[in-house]
Amino acid sequence: MKRGETAPGVSVVIIAQDEGANIAGCLESVRWADQVVVVDGGSRDRTAEIAASLGAQVHHNAWPGFSVQRDLAISLATREWVVALDADERVAPPLAEEILQVVRAGGLGKSGYLVFRDTYFLGRHIRHGGWGGRPVLRLFRRNHGRADGRIVHEGIVVDGPIGRLTQHLAHYSHASLQDYIQNMNRCTSLEAQEAVLLGLRSSWLPPVGPLLRAGRRWLASDRSYHTAYGLLKDELKNRVAWVPLQPFAPFLRFFQMYVLQRGFLDGWHGLYLSLLSAVYVFVKQVKLWELRTVAPRPSPSGATQTKPKEEMAAP
Repeated sequence: MKRGETAPGVSVVIIAQDEGANIAGCLESVRWADQVVVVDGGSRDRTAEIAASLGAQVHHNAWPGFSVQRDLAISLATREWVVALDADERVAPPLAEEILQVVRAGGLGKSGYLVFRDTYFLGRHIRHGGWGGRPVLRLFRRNHGRADGRIVHEGIVVDGPIGRLTQHLAHYSHASLQDYIQNMNRCTSLEAQEAVLLGLRSSWLPPVGPLLRAGRRWLASDRSYHTAYGLLKDELKNRVAWVPLQPFAPFLRFFQMYVLQRGFLDGWHGLYLSLLSAVYVFVKQVKLWELRTVAPRPSPSGATQTKPKEEMAAP
């Protein structure tokens, strides 16, 4: 094999930090892969030790941020196809078999594949409120995929056509309320810093330009709801703030999740998750105000050395 080329098969790449409670379950679910790479961001627990004992190739890199760490992990893959995971995700046998079928078939003309992700919150499978069956890009050709550059809640972008798998990925997010609150504190700080870095602008008029750009991109895509959601996030999130809506943003988040996205069907879990998501929006707003007016802080590249979970209530 020539330098720079990749071998056929599947590499699983995982970025992790202080995931001693999750990493074993994740690695056990991907034993079928040809290569498993774990990039540890400086764990203070046994994450790296557990990963090495289960046969993963462990690399150490002080936590630089989500996208940078994700791209490093992808660069360490040696197989043609990559599955990018977080430590709290699990690949069930039906999904593993579907991935292998696609790879054996040469990708079926696609450069990447979306996988529907089932998220569990405080031990319960959340089916509504925007958390149910959300598609994420997890399988892609190594030389066609990369992180999107976001500081937090980053995704994978792929050059070329994208397909969808039918089997679901399990995501065991936030096993306790304490875990959620600690992660919320870290993620809201990162989001506020990202907004400053991206030059978030406030507008009294509706953000027509970004909406039109998202619309044009949507018309050139598969025109699905999930694609529209992702494009609106890319054009608007932490980039434009519509001033008349800002005082009501926490309430609107609750209304969106609990009513419009039927979070009430998830019972108490749906109510609490919707309320916590409203709090998330409020805390992020206050932290952004603090960064702008109270105490300017260093750039995000040096702002944190702790890896929060990828998935939080504010997508």
